Amino acid sequence: MRRNLPSKGWMWLGGVVTVGLLLCGAHLAGAAEGAHGDGGALLKDFLYRCLNFALLAGLLGYFLRKPLGDALAARRQAVATTLEESRQAREEAEARAERLARQLEASGLEIEALRRQMEEETVKERAQLLEQARQTAAAIREEALRHATRQIERARRRLQAEAAALAIQLAERQLADGLTADDQRRLVDDTLRQLGEQP
Repeated sequence: MRRNLPSKGWMWLGGVVTVGLLLCGAHLAGAAEGAHGDGGALLKDFLYRCLNFALLAGLLGYFLRKPLGDALAARRQAVATTLEESRQAREEAEARAERLARQLEASGLEIEALRRQMEEETVKERAQLLEQARQTAAAIREEALRHATRQIERARRRLQAEAAALAIQLAERQLADGLTADDQRRLVDDTLRQLGEQP
């Protein structure tokens, strides 16, 4: 970035250029006078030109100092504004990136929490299903046991009835064959006792 010289710096630079040109001109005039003999006219001409240049440079410096200074100040202000806007944009971008990083981290934590919750719910649901299966199996087992008990009881009664019928038939045969009443009673009692001992 080019720096604007203060107004005193412009004047100092103009003075240095003027003095340098005058000294250079005097030196050239002396050299020309020694070489040609008619150096006075050349010296006057050269000094006139140097004076013209110095006046022109001074006038240009005087009249252009303010517009040039304003232009340079405006340029400096524009550059400073651009730098400030760039700094603000960079800070906003960094803040946005940091915010997005926090959101990403928070979403990662949220996803992890949801995953853990789903695992816990899956474990609970599995335990509930296992418990329901156990209860259903126990109910089926109890119902099967009750059914088997009823079937066994029916079979026992049927066997007892069949045994009683057989005992009666046997008794009738033996009666027909000449058994005594005591023999028949004893035979019926033995048969009933045997049937009662059966499971």
